[in-house]
Amino acid sequence: INNRYFDGTRIDQLVRYGDNEKWIVRNSSDELHVFHIHQLDFQILKINGVPQPFNMHNDTFSMPVRGEVEIMIPFTRPCVVGDFVFHCHILCHEDGGMMQKIRVYDPSKPMPPVRPGDGYGPEPEDAHLPLKAADANAVGGPFELRDAQGAEFTDDQLSDGLALLCFGYTECTGACPRNMATYAGVADILKTEANPPELRYVFVSVDPSRDEGAKLKDYASKAPVPLIALTGDPETIVRTSRTFGAAYEPQPKRADGSYTVRHSTDTCLVGPGGRIFKRFELGADPKDIAAAVNEFATRVPRKAVANASTSTEGGSK
Repeated sequence: INNRYFDGTRIDQLVRYGDNEKWIVRNSSDELHVFHIHQLDFQILKINGVPQPFNMHNDTFSMPVRGEVEIMIPFTRPCVVGDFVFHCHILCHEDGGMMQKIRVYDPSKPMPPVRPGDGYGPEPEDAHLPLKAADANAVGGPFELRDAQGAEFTDDQLSDGLALLCFGYTECTGACPRNMATYAGVADILKTEANPPELRYVFVSVDPSRDEGAKLKDYASKAPVPLIALTGDPETIVRTSRTFGAAYEPQPKRADGSYTVRHSTDTCLVGPGGRIFKRFELGADPKDIAAAVNEFATRVPRKAVANASTSTEGGSK
């Protein structure tokens, strides 16, 4: 599935509890395959592009040869929180590795600890061997990057409010999904407040050779919050990472040309001028971050915070 054989130590899909997700399941072969998912049911929306009347919810369906099925999956029942699988229901296919593991997380609670052998994708080392911040005492400062559309984005565009900022790369399968989950948790907490401060969510890619244009835009569009996804040329990324005390280290390329990037995983709460107000380690409680946002919002003029605009590059699922 998705060009991967099953690996029980790997989490292939990360989903936020409470979301409804639309999946397109494709059979690109000339064989019969039967899609089956544990823990929940779904609604079939279309088969080969043809809308289907609602008859019942399913947890299994036969895939058309060289065809696709569009389904809506509600991850809304408490019993789905945790790890489970989806797979081809033909036994010899399942036993041959046509299965993936999915994790549904509750953003109001800390993510489960990451252990050696775990990970969100094929590279668990991204999760359990992150780099430490190069300078945990860095104070932040001005920067010049570019967004997914290639337009210049500088610290001036964050001068009228607060932002959470982290470094990573779009193919990261460990720390970055966890940081996005933390962003979502903070956003959910702030939504419950009567007069919450405006907060932007920023992601800076340290892998500019791969994270450009459409790829960066796609990453932002799939984020659980309105995400400002940025990158720059290699020299600019080096300079910006030093400004914020971040570290990163591309790993040797494999035979197929692919590679991972080890990187520091802190999230910074920044204010006008790119100044770091507070730094949070990976896995910080969203409640603590939301409390800090409210605390430091008093240091930014309330009118400016209230009028701060947010990016519309990304959005909730």
